[in-house]
Amino acid sequence: MLLFAQMKHSLLALQIGLWFHPGAVGALVLTTEPKNRHRGRRFKGSLSSSLMGQSSVASPVSLSSSNDNLVESLPVIRRHQRHSVFSETNVVSKFMPFPHRELCRRSLPTPPPSEVHQRKPNRRFWEFPFHLENENEKRHDAGPVSPLLRKDVRVQFDDPTIGAHQLLERCGVIISKNDERSHLTSETITAEETETVEHLASVLSFFQSVAAAAESPSGTSNNVKCMARIVSTVGSSGVKCPRWHADHVPVRLVMSILGPGCDYIQENISTEESRRLPRIVNRRALNSLDVDDTMKANDIIVPPSLLYKGRTQGEGSNSIIKHAREGEAVLLMGRKWEDEPAAQPPELEDGDALYSNLVLAAVHRSPTLMPYQERILLTVDLVD
Repeated sequence: MLLFAQMKHSLLALQIGLWFHPGAVGALVLTTEPKNRHRGRRFKGSLSSSLMGQSSVASPVSLSSSNDNLVESLPVIRRHQRHSVFSETNVVSKFMPFPHRELCRRSLPTPPPSEVHQRKPNRRFWEFPFHLENENEKRHDAGPVSPLLRKDVRVQFDDPTIGAHQLLERCGVIISKNDERSHLTSETITAEETETVEHLASVLSFFQSVAAAAESPSGTSNNVKCMARIVSTVGSSGVKCPRWHADHVPVRLVMSILGPGCDYIQENISTEESRRLPRIVNRRALNSLDVDDTMKANDIIVPPSLLYKGRTQGEGSNSIIKHAREGEAVLLMGRKWEDEPAAQPPELEDGDALYSNLVLAAVHRSPTLMPYQERILLTVDLVD
């Protein structure tokens, strides 16, 4: 017992000595990391060996420097595997309106009789009960949204033509007389349907040509496996994501075949001052905000003061928040392709300015829709 007590006393003394020894304290400081409050991001105090092999990093910077110096020299981890179209910006768009708009309306869901009865033919839009709904608000006038006001169809593909045919057939846009989907002839579908299939195939191919950088960096093949999705809605059921957010994907195509497109905020790292877009997104709030109310959250993520400041620097009131047009294929770069600071940014009041030399994920949201407004939305993603 005496020997055991002496050993216990020695161990306790050794532990106390380690805690108070100057060298031990220094070691503790080096190995202790602050709690990461940025959900979805991976800030690091030093560069990992695995990232060093695939990234180019700027020279280190002292955190005691001025903000301007920090903005210019904050070490950056570049994501080389992303497509070159995102070398300086996080949004790329191409206007590709569908040739037969009315044909695409075949995919719209049919409202139930109760909804049709409530919708008077001569009623003006301001006579409908109108709600700016968010994630936690409920429809008090008509109860929950009927599933018949929403149709969701998904198809995996690697060949864009076959994928386009399958997707449009399952949506009811084309009516094929033959189950053999790999042979598109004038005997199976009409000329208008053939043009619609070909047009959708070109949109899918447009996405594949950019997304292939994630699967085939050498660019040897664009036929990567993707998931195409068409969501046809009537009314507020088409407002899927009203809160500003960024997607946890390499890249996503968002295109409104019918109805308004998404709202997005484009950013760039142009070296020309005249072409540089102002940064108005509070990235810290975007990554870690815990607020249920969508309207309040949106005002925190995109503060009205920064939005006003950005408009005064831009070229018009719509130069900061973009509203995609019907038929505009928008490629939104996601978090998996965004740059990272090689070191934890300091906690400064205007710390978000430190991100100005990074290409970060595109922030976007669903548009506000009127009651009974029709919308057909196409999204395309890579298959994991």
